[in-house]
Amino acid sequence: MGVKLSIQQLALASRLVVVVIQFISNHLIPDHDAGIFTSPVAPGGERELDWFVEMFLGGFRRWDGQYYLHIAEYGYTYENTLAFFPLFPLCVRTVSHFLHYLLPFLSLRALLLLVAVVLNIFFFMKATQSLYELSVWVFGRKSRAKIVAFLFCLNPASIFFSAPYSESLYAWLTFTFMKQCVQEISVSITFPLSLSILSRSNGLLNIVFLAYIALRKVIRELSVKTFLGVVLKTAVISFFVVFHFGLLQAYHFYLFCHQLSITFPGHIVQYAQEMGLVMAGNKTEMSSPWCSQKIPLAYSYVQDHYWNVGFLRYYEWRQVPNFLLATPVFIVIISKFMHMFRFHRAYVLRLGLFDSVQGGMRRVDTESFVFVAHATALTIFCFLFIHVEVTTRMLASASPILYWTIAETFHYAQTTTPQEVSKKMTEKISKKIHNIDDESDTIDSVFLQHCWSEKTNKSGRVLVTWCAAYFLLGTILFVNNLPWT
Repeated sequence: MGVKLSIQQLALASRLVVVVIQFISNHLIPDHDAGIFTSPVAPGGERELDWFVEMFLGGFRRWDGQYYLHIAEYGYTYENTLAFFPLFPLCVRTVSHFLHYLLPFLSLRALLLLVAVVLNIFFFMKATQSLYELSVWVFGRKSRAKIVAFLFCLNPASIFFSAPYSESLYAWLTFTFMKQCVQEISVSITFPLSLSILSRSNGLLNIVFLAYIALRKVIRELSVKTFLGVVLKTAVISFFVVFHFGLLQAYHFYLFCHQLSITFPGHIVQYAQEMGLVMAGNKTEMSSPWCSQKIPLAYSYVQDHYWNVGFLRYYEWRQVPNFLLATPVFIVIISKFMHMFRFHRAYVLRLGLFDSVQGGMRRVDTESFVFVAHATALTIFCFLFIHVEVTTRMLASASPILYWTIAETFHYAQTTTPQEVSKKMTEKISKKIHNIDDESDTIDSVFLQHCWSEKTNKSGRVLVTWCAAYFLLGTILFVNNLPWT
């Protein structure tokens, strides 16, 4: 039977593989000088075992990971750091400051990196479990859900789920929110929904997801009790979510739209002067123009000013390689939407708000429509407005559709007909799969062999190969400061 792994053990194993690839690549390949933001290092702050952390995990301190670790160590000192939401760095900061007293042989800087990686391993394990449970509910079959969990562990943006980024935390919160949302709308949804919005900006789209589920429930049940209950719960949830998001915006406004007496370390001030960065508490007429807007939201200004994010701004010839990098995920998501529109056009045109009148429409299609619409909207937005290479990791952490679509390309042994193999063999294989499906939440090599058989679609093999290639190549390039998704 081979080694059996639970869903979370499989997730842990995949993260350890990323750590090993990161370690090897970081020491074999010279780092590229990308000329990007690097969090300034306090002089003379090294401790005895800092070298050990940097040797084994230093490859994770790259790209946007520098911003998250900087925020965790110093807070929002520079205006450009406002593009990164606070939940993940706050978690890293809290745990690191607690451990700092217990591990005096590590500097805070080294400890922050260690904690960030360990926390992301934990968050990834929880995200995998939440995605698995959500998939069981939608598909009604553990066998398909286990393939989804496996694909998530092999996902093409894997490096970002291990490095000091917010993808793992956001995926856990989002999949948990979605699972609770489709099962039953309750006030407890406020917790994962609010935290997802404080984790990443695209968490705001989750409010639309909740509103759709509430509207569909009201329309389908058409009862006063349902209407009052769902509307009241949705209103309460929305209020608390908007309130939490508003607190974050007010905090940003307080930091950068007022003159404050904030004492920063000398190396933080020096780096700001060298790079021409706007610092918190130093509001002038020339800095932070977003402060004078009718609705002073820092995020849109920072994305526009520091990252040149906007409608079709990324459509330049020199960005063609980045569009090619993002093309596979675009094809997967859009093809799923087109497939649903082709075979269930009436249902799609009714926005899935009414029960299907089409004969033979599967429950999984009716339940997954909102997920398909959500992923499609996010994909189109990515291709029109943001740095397009981010599309892969954004979709990988924000929607289960990428994994569901690939999982649907797999043929299972239970689809085998008596004409293809003996009836006895069919029954034996089907029973084996049935037992795995109904009695176990574990994954082993035998189960994967049944899924990855000669009956697997060619497209399924291609997509899994794409995931594996991005898994490996992305890790190697990222840890050496080379451009990736």
